[in-house]
This record gives sequence, structure tokens and C-alpha cells, in this order.
Amino acid sequence: MRRVVKIIVCILLFFVGAFWGLLTIYRFAVEGEIAGSYIFYDGTRTIANLHKHQTAIPPSVVDYKTDGKFITVKQYADSIYILDYKLIDYPDDELSGFYYWIIDVKEDIIVGGPLKYEQFRKECDLRGLSRELIF
Repeated sequence: MRRVVKIIVCILLFFVGAFWGLLTIYRFAVEGEIAGSYIFYDGTRTIANLHKHQTAIPPSVVDYKTDGKFITVKQYADSIYILDYKLIDYPDDELSGFYYWIIDVKEDIIVGGPLKYEQFRKECDLRGLSRELIF
């Protein structure tokens, strides 16, 4: 009887440990802190601002870089996400292609975006962003 109880306890501990491990993996796959109050959601490919409880950059975030002071974001806008884009003033009516964003972490605001690449490079130069932040 004791042996059966030990086996059952071992099996339960195994499943609890496996479940806990899967939860940990899921958390890191789904979200990742970038800098300040900004977080990346892999499932939706968005960047959210936790302080403002809103999406900062809509789908589809392709890449982002940060130095702790600024976050630069490369986004691919696709018309299938048209509802996510309605409140944002995109430079093109087509809503197709790559756009770039600059977030000031300290001020907790988007200071540039959505921008075409040439505009993005000019903004990076104006703000003195390091080369590591430029795509």
C-alpha cells in the first residue's frame, strides 16, 4: 500500500512540475518586456503600453530594438488588420508595407510613427539615436 501511495505522489509531482514548466515557457513565448512600461506580445505581434493599458504599436511588429531610453520598431502593416489601424494616421492610404516607430521610454510616448524608412532615418538622426537602434 505504501508503495502505491509513493508512486501516486511521484506521478502527481511529475505532472505538477510539467504543468508549471509549460506555464513558464508559455509566458515567455507570449510576452516579453522591452523597456519601461512597454511589452511585446508574440501571439498578436503587437507592442502594448502597460501604464496606459493600450496597444502602442498594432500588428504586425516584425522587429524592435532598445537601448533602455528609446525603442525603435519595424512594423509590417497589412490591410487584414484594418480595424487596428483606423485610429492611426498612416502616411499611405494603402496600408501595406513597412513602417517604423520611435518610442521615448522616459517620456512614455511615441515620438515618431508610423514613418516610412527615409522619415525614420531622419528622426533617428534628429534625436541622436545610436546606430544600434536603426534597422
